[in-house]
Amino acid sequence: MLFNTTPSVRQKYWLVVVAGCLGAFANLHPYELYVNTSLTLGMSIGLFILFVARGWWGFAVAIPAGLMNIDFLGRYYSFIIYMIEILVLTLCINSRHGNRLLEKGHIIIIGFLFWLAIGAPLHYLSHYFLVGLTHNEAFTLAEKALLNGVVNILIAFIAYSAISLFKNQRKSKRAQVSIQALTLSTVYSLIVFISLFTASALFNNVNTMQAKNLSIFFRDQAAYIFDTLSLSSSQEEQEKIIQYMESQNVFFRWENLNSPGQVVTTNNQDIDSIMESYKPSSVRTPLSRLAAELAEPPNKIRLLMPPSDDKARLLKKIEMSYWKVRLYNENEAVTIIQRALPSFNALISFYRSMLNILIISLVIGIVISVVISITIQREFVSVLKPKSKHASASIKKERAANDEDIYLQLSPICEVSELASKVNERTAVIEASKEQIEELNNIAQQQLSTAGEIQQCFLGVRDECAEEPDVSLFMRPAYNAGGDWYDIFEVNSKTYIVVADVCDKGVGAALFMSVFRSLIRYSAESLCIQNPETTEPLDQVIESVNNYMSTKHAATTMFATVFLACINRDLKQLDYVLAGHEPPILLSSKGDSYEFEYSGPAIGLFPDTDYSIGTTKYDTGSILVGYSDGVVDARNTEDISYGHERLMQLILKLKKSDSNLKAKTITDTLVHELDEHIGEAAQFDDITAVAAIL
Repeated sequence: MLFNTTPSVRQKYWLVVVAGCLGAFANLHPYELYVNTSLTLGMSIGLFILFVARGWWGFAVAIPAGLMNIDFLGRYYSFIIYMIEILVLTLCINSRHGNRLLEKGHIIIIGFLFWLAIGAPLHYLSHYFLVGLTHNEAFTLAEKALLNGVVNILIAFIAYSAISLFKNQRKSKRAQVSIQALTLSTVYSLIVFISLFTASALFNNVNTMQAKNLSIFFRDQAAYIFDTLSLSSSQEEQEKIIQYMESQNVFFRWENLNSPGQVVTTNNQDIDSIMESYKPSSVRTPLSRLAAELAEPPNKIRLLMPPSDDKARLLKKIEMSYWKVRLYNENEAVTIIQRALPSFNALISFYRSMLNILIISLVIGIVISVVISITIQREFVSVLKPKSKHASASIKKERAANDEDIYLQLSPICEVSELASKVNERTAVIEASKEQIEELNNIAQQQLSTAGEIQQCFLGVRDECAEEPDVSLFMRPAYNAGGDWYDIFEVNSKTYIVVADVCDKGVGAALFMSVFRSLIRYSAESLCIQNPETTEPLDQVIESVNNYMSTKHAATTMFATVFLACINRDLKQLDYVLAGHEPPILLSSKGDSYEFEYSGPAIGLFPDTDYSIGTTKYDTGSILVGYSDGVVDARNTEDISYGHERLMQLILKLKKSDSNLKAKTITDTLVHELDEHIGEAAQFDDITAVAAIL
């Protein structure tokens, strides 16, 4: 929609008003190249607004400028044709190809083709058939319209390009002008404007020479009249000069200023008729202006034209005009009136020839500009293509082996070649750095793989424990090595299970994981092996590890969440410590769940922290599942986590579906579910799960 009430659009309203006034002013004050050829530049403002603001703003701005063409050319057909041009270009710019038309400069070509194929022919047809101009007059008007239209679109595009370059500079905005567009507009502008101003200069020189010849001619005529006519001349001599002048279509009136009655004149009726019908021209041609300047006062040379407001027929008026010359010689004065056409014939012929040459230069210029712009654009693009694309198959294979296809090929253009050389130098440096990085990365990957293998050695082994309870263990790090770990070991016929997570990922977490794992196992074996109580001192195990890590390694700020459980098969009792870890799942044989209570914070943070121990009974067939946060926080491509509730439902479903459920089935099914949930997303955290059938 063209109009709305947002503040930015209100600003555009003012832009339309101001630009429209400027366009109208520019068309009311055209730039005159030479007689009967002036450039009305108001439409260039409308085109510029169209290029900058898009939409229909340019069309709105062009209306006042187009209306002024009626006053300048005297016909409203020109207004209609100019508005058709702006309409066509508006539709092009607002189409889905509009940005590309501006970026590549194709809008200049479209504007030229419009005036060549539509605008100029419409000017000719409308003024020849509807106005009644002669063929030469209508054809000349069509040529001027083509010239004016091309100049306007060139000025508008040059202004748009300048604004785009100045506004964007080195900012990270979308490029709006291509090298092809800049080359096209620059070359074509040079051709057009050099042709225009060369023609103007030549025409002015011809005018100057013609004005001097005209001044000399009138002085010679006046001298002949002054020398022939005098107070002593006979009637026969007067009749002879009158007949001679009339045969030359020259009317004159000779006067003796001292004797007002002494007058010799050609046919008075013809002179009076011309003086009454023709008026001094309001349009000062270069020839009439120069001739008047060459006449020394009180002498006068003026051009008389027939009274007509038809500005489109200036050449016709010039062809029908007369020179009126008033020259003095002491006490004598002569007024000479003669047809101006002979004086203008050479100029009109030269003018039409120059106009034809200008049109030819427009056509040839657009072709040359397009060829040059495409050539330069291809040169810039081709230099960016790999060398191997321009080589034979054998050379391509050899270059590919040597990585030569990553380098830019050189160019015959110095600046482009220099750019390619600089880029190639930088590319060589980047390639060398890339090789070093790849080498270092390979070393790092090897070290990570070794760290992962070493970490696997620290994980508990199921075969080292009794066959009961049935336990399945799984851990998959996000990287080669991780911070999660599990452990399983036997002390006094009791099975100890550990599921823990160090607060990081990678090699650093794996190193601290080994420290935590060794301390927990050592403390458990030391404190629990001689414990006479039915409840194992798991709280003391965790407290000792916490105190050591939080004091000896406090600077590292590394901590771990831990679930440590002791399964007493004889008493069917589960003792545990839950230190900041994800609460495990414990289901009875009937499917009832047990709520674990937190024993304290993660270990390794706060020294001298007290931890509580939890104890619960279980029946045969109960299921215990411990896991790290990598299980419930696993996310898919839609950033949805797996969740604790979904894990609980999975365990319940497995328990109900299989009365002889195995721990391995639980971990395998859980891992499969997690992989399906994650899908194409990346695993961002270590995944650890331990399942036990009690």
